[in-house]
Amino acid sequence: MSANNFYYVNTSKLFYKNGYNEPEEEEDGDDVYYWDENDVDLFEEYLVEVLDKNFKYDNNIYRANQWDRLYKLNDKPPARYTNSSFENRNYPSTFITTYSYSFEIKTDDDISSGVDINFNIYIRAGYYYGASLDWELVLIHEIGEDTYNKKEHGTIESFATRFMDITSTWNEKEYSYNSEDVEKYTNLLTKEIYRGIGRIEKSFKQVSDN
Repeated sequence: MSANNFYYVNTSKLFYKNGYNEPEEEEDGDDVYYWDENDVDLFEEYLVEVLDKNFKYDNNIYRANQWDRLYKLNDKPPARYTNSSFENRNYPSTFITTYSYSFEIKTDDDISSGVDINFNIYIRAGYYYGASLDWELVLIHEIGEDTYNKKEHGTIESFATRFMDITSTWNEKEYSYNSEDVEKYTNLLTKEIYRGIGRIEKSFKQVSDN
């Protein structure tokens, strides 16, 4: 039984790219695209350009309550921030960049803490040819972080609810949240996550071959 050519984890559908170079004809007559290093570099630049446009990101302008891109192209941030949580050795992934949105939550005692929504963008090599596009979602709070796993967490709503439930029961300094605040912040978190997914997958659709 032959292996699937493409592997993806979180996107709502498969988004793939065959390659930039001309296909080579195999002995069986099929056309196969091979990527070289230059192809990957060109595609990464194009992908980030499209993502920046859809996220309305401009690295020359800082605006509060807007999505931010954390890394420049060719930056090499620490692997613990960028390694795929769902790496598959048959489909090695390349980290592209991270888009992040931060907002503040407050306790009943008016003590603030921050929540970061981070989307890591990956290209996953095809088994035989080409590559697929994928994203991974990481939520970060002072008490720790959690990575979205569709099989484990199910919907984005349930993931956001679980995350906010954890932060709302943080009692190291007897911080407390009332139920209305938890619901408000959960709704805000869910809304921004879906907004991020929409912008990412719109970009993927614009650059993919399907």
